[in-house]
Amino acid sequence: MKNWFILHVIDGTETKVAGIIKNKLNASEYVPFLPSKEIIFRRAGISKIEKKLIFPGYVFVKTNREADRILDELRWLLFSIKQVNSVLHYGGDKKDVAIRDDEVSVLERLFDKDHCITGSTGVIENGGLRILSGPLAGLEESVRKINRNRHEAVIELALMDKTMRISLLLNITSKT
Repeated sequence: MKNWFILHVIDGTETKVAGIIKNKLNASEYVPFLPSKEIIFRRAGISKIEKKLIFPGYVFVKTNREADRILDELRWLLFSIKQVNSVLHYGGDKKDVAIRDDEVSVLERLFDKDHCITGSTGVIENGGLRILSGPLAGLEESVRKINRNRHEAVIELALMDKTMRISLLLNITSKT
């Protein structure tokens, strides 16, 4: 699917809105998804990996429709779904809703087939980070902070002309 756009929805209704889009629109033309990430969840001394939404309050949608026609085709649906606040857009042009290709390519690289960012493994060598496996491999320059106790790396990600920081699972196996 060549174009992606993002709906801003009421927090907690992401799954409901994605379901409405799946049911009301042609599934081959509009594919909603909720980007998630793996996190380590600890309770009572037991650690397990769980999934958590990366962008709470947002529903991403893939489509083959032309970017300039997306809003016109969805206008009736967006007004009928009361949980949708708006469609994110670039600058002052409210019709410029398609996420830029370079931003999509970074997200596609990070996501697995279920739109989840899984954990990565790395080492610290001579004061520098080297990621050995996982979706962060090759993206060492995007890592801004590492928390070895929480097994997290904070990366900077450009999306809709904004730079945001998100924390992702990163296990550092050794430091030399």
